[in-house]
Amino acid sequence: MKKLYIARHAKSDWPVGVLTDFDRPLNERGRNDAALMSNFLRSNRLIPDMILASPAVRALTTARIMASEPSGNVKTPLITVDMLYMTDVWHTLKVISTIDDALRSAMIVGHNPTQTLLVNYLTNEMIDSVPTCGIVIAEFPQADSWQEISRSTGVLTAFYTPNNFNK
Repeated sequence: MKKLYIARHAKSDWPVGVLTDFDRPLNERGRNDAALMSNFLRSNRLIPDMILASPAVRALTTARIMASEPSGNVKTPLITVDMLYMTDVWHTLKVISTIDDALRSAMIVGHNPTQTLLVNYLTNEMIDSVPTCGIVIAEFPQADSWQEISRSTGVLTAFYTPNNFNK
């Protein structure tokens, strides 16, 4: 069985001087939400074996926070994948198919609308939107290889958002 964590980057900003979408950093809320979600995952032993992230600043920063312990020590291997920026479901599936089959779980940190469309495609659910710093966990009970991940083969087992914990 394979387990895929599908995460959308945390809340970003358009600060003065940032000219491109690619270079948008996280804002304060985004940094706080990413730390909150990372701590939640770690405290519940929901730690992926690897994280693959879009190279866009907001996604990569989110992924780095997810890969680190509260102390700042990086604990989860993190790989930047250019194809995860400005992509679609099909290219994201190509990235997923390249994950080493020895790994049981992986996290993809990317952007909407792709993350939401990916969840709906893989699990046959109809989520309206994965919000910023939202994390969906999908399990693939019949998959022994990441190459077997395809349409409607997953089961949505969890959907966490910062709003679940910020009340």
